[in-house]
Amino acid sequence: MASGHSNAHGYVATDSMVKRDRMTRGVVLLISFILVLVIPTLVGVKIARDIIHIPMIGVFAGLALGVVGFSKIIDLFFVGVDTAAAFITVNQVAAFFGSKDVYVSYGPGFHISFPWERREKDNNISLEEASEDFSMTVQGTTGEINIKGSTRLRPDIEHIATFRGGAGSVADNLVDIIKSFILEHIAGMSLEEALHETKKINAMLNERFVGSSDTSHHGHTDAKQKHPQVTDFETRFGVKVSDVTVAEILPSADARKTRNAVDEAEQLAKTTAKLLGYTTLAEAKAAGLTEADVARARNDAMATSGNETKVDVKRQDFAFTMDAKPEVVDALKALAPALALLMAGKTDTKGK
Repeated sequence: MASGHSNAHGYVATDSMVKRDRMTRGVVLLISFILVLVIPTLVGVKIARDIIHIPMIGVFAGLALGVVGFSKIIDLFFVGVDTAAAFITVNQVAAFFGSKDVYVSYGPGFHISFPWERREKDNNISLEEASEDFSMTVQGTTGEINIKGSTRLRPDIEHIATFRGGAGSVADNLVDIIKSFILEHIAGMSLEEALHETKKINAMLNERFVGSSDTSHHGHTDAKQKHPQVTDFETRFGVKVSDVTVAEILPSADARKTRNAVDEAEQLAKTTAKLLGYTTLAEAKAAGLTEADVARARNDAMATSGNETKVDVKRQDFAFTMDAKPEVVDALKALAPALALLMAGKTDTKGK
């Protein structure tokens, strides 16, 4: 009866964690066994004495009848549960008398039960840990932010009666709450701020949803804290959440295209200036080079990099992008999607 289920985090679910009246169940089993043997034996003795006048024959016949009879009902007195599972029965006597506490929980192993407890197949619950991935898009101050993460949870054997809907439905509720939590904390951030705050966000998620298994979890060292912490979500749904992690924070596909376009334009400007023998196009302009000189160098730079689109970007565009104030550059980057579409349109026209 000491068998249990251990997950990757060292948690072992055993029947000793489940509360129920074990002693009374044992007493009922013993009394039932005695009655099933004694009553047939007494009847057998009386019949044998009255009819054949040999009481011992009645004793043996009664005991045999009692053993056979008890073997027919013995399954009602025991519950067997798989190693990685828990089981819930319904105490029909308690239900008849109007008690609210009608569900009886059993952990892994072989256990004594009341014969009047109703068994239902659907109440056999796996204790295996379930993983649920989630993704969401948040509107940040610099554009849409794509967020990907995952959570892991399992039924809490100590509150298995609370957990009766299955890990999947609970996971859906958890993911919805996690998304709301993330939205509340990231909606007002830029991509750079969100990336910088990833570690803090994960710590907040774990503090909000993940209960501790011992006093050292999450850095708690208070000597007065003798019991594991359980989050409100865990109490509400009867689960143990082992992890909630935001794994990726990325710009949206459109934002990535915009950034790539801007980066490519800036790199082309640097390469063009280098071919002209200058550090920046502003230096080339100050040295008196014409726009035709810059255009030839730009075409050479695009040919060297394998760029065959020949997008006609004027010299002053490069100089302005490379030498403008940071706030102006940021403004241009914000307009980059429209510029990218415009350049793409020109490319399509030339291809035709």
